[in-house]
Amino acid sequence: MKASLNNEHLQKLRPVLEELEALRVRVLHRRRVAKWIGLFLGLFAALPFLFHLEAMLWGLIIVFFGCAMVQVYIRDEASRYQIRCKQTLMGEIARFVAPNCRYDPEDWISREEFEQSGLLPLKLHGFTGEDLFWGHHEKTEFRFSECQYLVERSSICSNWVTESQVVPDFKGILFIADFHKHFQRTTLLLPDLGRASGRSPAAILPTEAAELSLERVRLEDPEFDQAFSVFSTDQIEARYLLSPSLMCRINRFQKKTGLPMWIAFRNSKLFVALPSRMNRFEVNLDESILNPTCCRRLFEEFEFAFALIDDLNLNTRIWSKA
Repeated sequence: MKASLNNEHLQKLRPVLEELEALRVRVLHRRRVAKWIGLFLGLFAALPFLFHLEAMLWGLIIVFFGCAMVQVYIRDEASRYQIRCKQTLMGEIARFVAPNCRYDPEDWISREEFEQSGLLPLKLHGFTGEDLFWGHHEKTEFRFSECQYLVERSSICSNWVTESQVVPDFKGILFIADFHKHFQRTTLLLPDLGRASGRSPAAILPTEAAELSLERVRLEDPEFDQAFSVFSTDQIEARYLLSPSLMCRINRFQKKTGLPMWIAFRNSKLFVALPSRMNRFEVNLDESILNPTCCRRLFEEFEFAFALIDDLNLNTRIWSKA
């Protein structure tokens, strides 16, 4: 995918951008008005109590709840603007990058879909997401979205009491694509975080993957072996999948993102989990939507999925895989 969002494309998006900018200005105006109304109502409600010290606490409570209600209203207004931007602008950008790509801002990769990869823990305490994209890029069928899943972690307190809490275990992009080779077994590529933490590579296996009778695969590429711990249910098939050229491409893509990657080959599909430090496909209410950098940032966040398909050469069909 070599396309870029130039001035000509931005000009075509101009009517949509102007409509969204007008909405953004209205939301900002309502936010300012709501803040002033909340402030004056809070002070007016609290004023009688200021002359009676014993009732001052009630005045503070009234002010607190007034501010809370204003904040809820402001958040709802910002959320409506965000949804409107996604429904119009993000859909237009998706169609520009790939005419047959479809987008639903309120859907995501299902837990059942990604459980097929073997990359998820067995006991999840929540799986949510947003921004589902799906379609075809040339010969490759794909689906990806933002997702987050929660797990329960236990810790021992100073009084030797075990406490459990539900915490996020992953937040980022989950990507599924049709792979260009037929295969029947399972192969996992895990970022070699165990090397840095002093743990054995087997200790970083997901819970479900640990039950698949996986074996450690040693490959002939020292750089790749340094970056990933490779496990498979079939040593021969793992080497068939991970050709020298594919290992080189995966290494190159991982360096480009600068983030750890979890990769699974299973059921003739490629699964990729790429963590993210931010919410993708979002706009900033305080930034003008007419600013070209805003659209270009959204385009780049979306285009990475096609870069993954192109960089890993997934459109090259092998033998009978069409």
